[in-house]
Amino acid sequence: MPASSTFSDVSTADSIEPSIPAPSSPPSTSSLINKSVGDLSAVDLICADMDGTLLSPDHNIPDITFNRINKADNNGCPVVPATGRSRASAVQCFARGGIDLYSRPGIYLNGAITYDHTGAVVAEKIHSYTDIVEAVRVVEGVDDVVVLLYNGDRVLAPYSSGRIEEIYGS
Repeated sequence: MPASSTFSDVSTADSIEPSIPAPSSPPSTSSLINKSVGDLSAVDLICADMDGTLLSPDHNIPDITFNRINKADNNGCPVVPATGRSRASAVQCFARGGIDLYSRPGIYLNGAITYDHTGAVVAEKIHSYTDIVEAVRVVEGVDDVVVLLYNGDRVLAPYSSGRIEEIYGS
């Protein structure tokens, strides 16, 4: 049977839902930055990604962003990192603004570990020792693959590589 007869044809306009048109152009960064923080009374929490969102291209949090984070915090609306980074990595970014991530909620390692408002673990995904050893064996020696394991705020490398030494200086 030809492949075309085994799949539904969705190429006609009648067979797909109408789409919402995209805006003609995205808002400018300056128009977003110059907006004042409005009434946050109905907002309990703001979760924000770090890389590509809170962080500038030089991997720092801009002063204007720290000002907004502090304003939200002062209005009872904590800003919480939700990131693929470890908490230890995120701490380095927030420290310049005087924000202590060890005493606030946070979602780290793409949701693998979550902390509450006291900094205590409330949820975590733990893999078995056997699964970890097998995963490391599968990729060990593969070019351009770096294996890093996380245990709380500790970053562990089962073996060294030039890339790990470049990143962590060890």
